[in-house]
Amino acid sequence: MLINLLRFELKYHFRQLTFITAAIIFMALGFLMSKGNFGGPELQRNAPYVINYIVNLLSLMSIFTATVFCANVVLRDEQSGMDSLVHSSGIKKWQWYLVRLSGLVIAVSLVLIMAMPGCWLGWMMVHPVQLGPSSLLHYAWPLLVFGLPDILFCCSLVFCAAVLGKNARSVYTAGLLLFVLYFTGSVLGNSPLMAGSVLKTEEVSIVPYLLDPFGIMSYFGETRNWTVIRRNEDLFPLSGIFLLNRLIWILLSLGLLLISFRFSSFRVKTISKERKQEIEKKQPDLPALRPLVVNPAGRHYKKKVFAAQLRLETGAIFRHLPFLFLLLLWIFLFAIDLKEEALEGPYGIRYYATTGFLVEKLRSIHPALFLLVFYAGEILHRERTVRIHGLIFSTPAPGWILWLAKAATLLVLVLMLVTANIATGIGIQLYAGAVPEIPGYLELYYLSAWPVFLFAILILFVQALIRNKFLGMMISLLVCSVFVFSNLLGIRSMLLRYATLPNLRYSELNGFGHYTTAVNWYMLYWTLLAVLLAWIAAGRWQRHIAAWVPGKNGRNRSIPFTLSICVIAFLGTGAFIYSQSDNASSSRNSKASDQWKHDYEITYGKEKDTEQPVIIAVSTRVDLYPNEQRYEVRGSYRLKNITDHQISKIWLGVNPDVDSISWNLPASQLVRSDARFKQYWFALPGPLQPGAETSVHFSMFVNRGSFKLFNSEHSVVENGTYVELEKYVPWLGYNPGLEIDDPAQRAEKKLPPQQPPTGTDSNYYFIDYETIISTNADQHAVTVGKLIRNWKEGDRSYFHYLSENKIPFMFALSSARYAIKMEKWNGTDYSIFYQPGQEQNLPVMMQAMKDAITYGSQHFCNYPSSSISLAVVPHYPGAATAYPGVMFCAEKINFKSDFSDTTKFNAVYTVTAHETAHQWWADILSPSPVPGSAMLTESLAKYTEYMVTEKKYGPGKLWEYLQKDHQLYFNLRNMNSEKELPLLQSDQSFVYYQKGGLALYAIKNEIGEAQMNAALKRMLLQYGPDKHRPMPADLLTELLKNTTASQQQYIKDRLQSVIHYDAGIRLRSCHQLPDGAWELELQLKVKKWDHTNGKPVQITPDEAIEIAISNQGSAPGIKPIAIKRIPVSSEAPVIKLILQHKPVKVLLDPNFSLPDENRDDNELRIL
Repeated sequence: MLINLLRFELKYHFRQLTFITAAIIFMALGFLMSKGNFGGPELQRNAPYVINYIVNLLSLMSIFTATVFCANVVLRDEQSGMDSLVHSSGIKKWQWYLVRLSGLVIAVSLVLIMAMPGCWLGWMMVHPVQLGPSSLLHYAWPLLVFGLPDILFCCSLVFCAAVLGKNARSVYTAGLLLFVLYFTGSVLGNSPLMAGSVLKTEEVSIVPYLLDPFGIMSYFGETRNWTVIRRNEDLFPLSGIFLLNRLIWILLSLGLLLISFRFSSFRVKTISKERKQEIEKKQPDLPALRPLVVNPAGRHYKKKVFAAQLRLETGAIFRHLPFLFLLLLWIFLFAIDLKEEALEGPYGIRYYATTGFLVEKLRSIHPALFLLVFYAGEILHRERTVRIHGLIFSTPAPGWILWLAKAATLLVLVLMLVTANIATGIGIQLYAGAVPEIPGYLELYYLSAWPVFLFAILILFVQALIRNKFLGMMISLLVCSVFVFSNLLGIRSMLLRYATLPNLRYSELNGFGHYTTAVNWYMLYWTLLAVLLAWIAAGRWQRHIAAWVPGKNGRNRSIPFTLSICVIAFLGTGAFIYSQSDNASSSRNSKASDQWKHDYEITYGKEKDTEQPVIIAVSTRVDLYPNEQRYEVRGSYRLKNITDHQISKIWLGVNPDVDSISWNLPASQLVRSDARFKQYWFALPGPLQPGAETSVHFSMFVNRGSFKLFNSEHSVVENGTYVELEKYVPWLGYNPGLEIDDPAQRAEKKLPPQQPPTGTDSNYYFIDYETIISTNADQHAVTVGKLIRNWKEGDRSYFHYLSENKIPFMFALSSARYAIKMEKWNGTDYSIFYQPGQEQNLPVMMQAMKDAITYGSQHFCNYPSSSISLAVVPHYPGAATAYPGVMFCAEKINFKSDFSDTTKFNAVYTVTAHETAHQWWADILSPSPVPGSAMLTESLAKYTEYMVTEKKYGPGKLWEYLQKDHQLYFNLRNMNSEKELPLLQSDQSFVYYQKGGLALYAIKNEIGEAQMNAALKRMLLQYGPDKHRPMPADLLTELLKNTTASQQQYIKDRLQSVIHYDAGIRLRSCHQLPDGAWELELQLKVKKWDHTNGKPVQITPDEAIEIAISNQGSAPGIKPIAIKRIPVSSEAPVIKLILQHKPVKVLLDPNFSLPDENRDDNELRIL
């Protein structure tokens, strides 16, 4: 009997449209995900790591399928009125329970499994070179250890809610609870799926890994340490924390099932005799009936119908206890998310709880779409569910009024969620001691609530078209997902991404800045479309719910006219937006841009060796119009022929973001032009002889209006303009920077592999620079060079800058309503341009600039200018950018970081010191643009930053910073999924930033600060301006001078190889000697691995390792009583140390000279 019941249950599931649709959707998702990018080009497309990743993501979607299947199938007895018949049959409770649960688990599991054939089909269309060996086990294992346990828990929770609550709303609440559980664990555990997580450097406890019901945290936590080889070959092991996680949630699933079985009812609901008598006693006397005259016409009647229906609908939702519970969970989730993501940053930074930054974080509430899908289905089909649709639609109440009340109910729901978010943000601010700015929070009702409500209209529209409630839910969720993730699916145009707004970033300088005007137009555009969808949905809804009542909804002649106006307005708004947008698609991420770059390379790549003169002087006149988001440049170049040949034609090009440009070359003639690529050829009146000079004059106009794609390097806003101008003024000859640099995209477009620069041209091309910048009268413009004078004319302010020395071709500018902090120290003028109200970190930044200038001038060469400035720019990605004599710093990380706790490490100091160090390492010493050249800029700036910080705060404080860089290096390395290259060859940011700084600092500790800085000083003398640009190997040559053989090997290991260690320390004995000294005997573990060729090869260590001993506990910044350098030539040496004080703490490798991913055994405490 049990087999027959299960067979019937499965047939019932398989016949449902929801099951068929879900299976098709999951198969399609598997196919689409197989095309995704889960790592670098060395990661095989069908690697076990990739399959596991896909199964994990789709397991989250199984929450939705489990919820819909449970509400549709498990509750069918209650919904169809068959529960009395089933409960009075011969089926036992345990049989019914087991069959319904088994059918649910099997159906949801089969839907998930359908994604695997989709993946397989997708990989069949991939070039075999990108694939690895295919094995059935690669597909089965992640389904077994991730998919099935995840589905068991999902089904257990929603099934428990179904059998105990006996209604669909309880099931929906349980499904949403699953999402809350996962996202809570992801935020607490710093999941890579959460924005900004990879930059965190704090250790994560075991708790989030155990709290994650899907085991995804364990997966990411473990595989982020895997090499590409392991990701291509290994299955995820069922061991350690992951095994414990699986056991906990499987046991919890079984516990939920036992609880629900014990307390669920499996009998026909009856009323006891006593209860029946009690009800009869309470029956009130019915009043005498009298006729009630109703006038079913006019606005008053429609208002009363709308109000009554709205009260009914909202009451059914908001008086439901599970909804209130869900609302509390919503607040809890966003409170955690705000604390972890909005107020905390990399390197332990804590931001001030500013209203604007919290509003930016609270703006996106896309998780609410899941809630809207469920409740829209319930609201829209309520009359059919309780079988009163015939009665309702026989009343004179207009159907569209009832539909409008249902839509208004969803609006109230959205407003309630946004209000909860506002309350959460205000609570966070009050807790942090900040003062909330209520007007800023009120913007969320427009920027957050209204777009989500437009999605609610779309959901109602989809579900009105589909008669089956649960199928409608599934399709509407799919449609919403397509629009929400449309950018990932290749839909770039904002006109095609329903109710999706541009990515708004808040800044205290200009609010939401760049997109403010565009947002209003997009809101209007999508609102007009939503009106049309609502009109269609209202009519289709009643036709699906009940038979059409002739004459009841007579045509209103004003409706066609109104709708016609709406359609015309919608199309007109779209046409206006399109005309104002950057339709050339010069976005770096767009397919059109990739095609543009491909065509540019194909068209002009064969001419890349065409000889052209070089620019030796630049003079510009820049007129900024912040309120209009545009600027104009009138400029001139002085060109010089440094070749050995005559040049008869000048080839000029300009960035696609430039709207228009005109040229003036004396006595020259335009002989060729290309409007698409903005390329221009001018024939000179006579050949330009070697060593001869000529000039080029140009005038260009650039519109950076609100509808243009935002570019943080090219932003003109009302307050806080920032333009890296050297990237947008004209260039000469072929520009390799416009080529596609992604190897996979190049292969897809059949382009040959990009050839790295050879560095054969090692000449410096520094320039003299002069500019006059005009801007609004209340603003100050900042750029490279020394400010000669400034003045005002009418409503414009003018600023004249002149470079004191020749500089690289780098000249960014900013303009804002700045306040200025100025100091003169040791003959140098220091200036900080900041937003009023952001004064907290100014003393630290000023001191960091002074300290870095002092250190560089003492140890490298004199700072070449008489002034240095730092200017705040809006909160854009990145921390800061250095130019000759000026630095531009993002406001949040530098100006809005809270370092009032002086015991904590101050990252503002290090960021400022790093950017100041670039005055030597990029602005004076400019390497040849070859692989590894970033070591001579970023790595040396990191080294200088470390040294300046050490001098200021001492080694103890620096250790905290080194630890964070060390951990961040491994985090980013493991996220990269590409083979790490040696520092001398690498263009990988985690190598030349974090690892590069640590490697050079380690070399300093090995050979001494004096010898290290002497080598750097020689680099500046031999390879500075007016000489030849250095290659990365030149630094290696200088470092190897005057060193021993062991030191040379140490240096080569850090620069020429990829060396990792597995080091540890263990106590053998510690006792006091008769003379009062202490003898400490330690067992070391020093395993050394060479990863240069991808596969780790163990080698014998032969170097000195530092050991720090302290007689104190773990207080930050303590000074050790001894630091010993111990020569090591074996894997497990035993050492003895004689100390004058009792050791309490021993730390192996305190300066993080050994790249050791697991440092848990590097510290030893002696009791």
